[in-house]
Amino acid sequence: MPQLDRFTFVSQVLWLVIVFIGLYLILLKTGLPRLYKVLSFRKKKLESIREEVIGFEKELYLLDKGVKSLVLIFIKTLKVLPDQLGKIIDQNIDRKLVLIKRNYNIEREYMYLNKSDKKIQRDLNIAEVLDTSSLIKDKGSLKKKILN
Repeated sequence: MPQLDRFTFVSQVLWLVIVFIGLYLILLKTGLPRLYKVLSFRKKKLESIREEVIGFEKELYLLDKGVKSLVLIFIKTLKVLPDQLGKIIDQNIDRKLVLIKRNYNIEREYMYLNKSDKKIQRDLNIAEVLDTSSLIKDKGSLKKKILN
């Protein structure tokens, strides 16, 4: 076998070492710096992307927290709203009843003053009182209709 010949063995090993050292130096001067630059660029890019993701996650967390608090405030407001509407409706109904009673008392005074002259006016006032009072006969049912 010629590759195991003693005379050529030393020269083959010598050229093998020279070729490997040459390739190593060429890679060390050209290929490895390029590879290092690419890897460092990728590393920096990944770090910046991670930082942006962390920033977005913080913003998302704060936004989610704000939305949840707004929804809770809105729900609390909706829970209190029917009671407030009921109070407002009761106040308006009470005001209407006071106006109706006052109109009815005025009507009664007209009736005592002059029955013949005020008969037409009395009929109109009674009709108005009856129409208005028929709308608000029952506070509870009116409140239920408005709230539902």
